[in-house]
Amino acid sequence: RLIRLFPHRTEGESHFTLYEDDGATFEYRDGNSAELKFTMRSDRTTIRLSTAKSGSYVLPYASMSVSLPPAETRKLIFEQPNNAPGPCLGAWQLHR
Repeated sequence: RLIRLFPHRTEGESHFTLYEDDGATFEYRDGNSAELKFTMRSDRTTIRLSTAKSGSYVLPYASMSVSLPPAETRKLIFEQPNNAPGPCLGAWQLHR
C-alpha cells in the first residue's frame, strides 16, 4: 500500500481511516475486516505519523510506503502508540 501524505504547510493535525477486507467475500459481515487509523501531526520542523489497527482481518501486506510532496523537507517520524494492538505494520518506506 502507498499512502500519499499532504501535511499542513506550518502546523496542523489530520486523521484518516483506511478500511481493509478481502474484497471478494462477505466475511466482513462476520467481522473479518480491519481499520487502520492514521494521525498526522506537523509543525515547522517535523511530520509525525502514527497508526493503530483494529479488527481481525490479517492485512495482505507486511509493509506500507509513504509518499510526501517533492518539495517537502521536514523530517518524517513514524510513531507507534503504546495502546495500539500490534504490530500494526511491519515496515515503512518513504518515497519522495
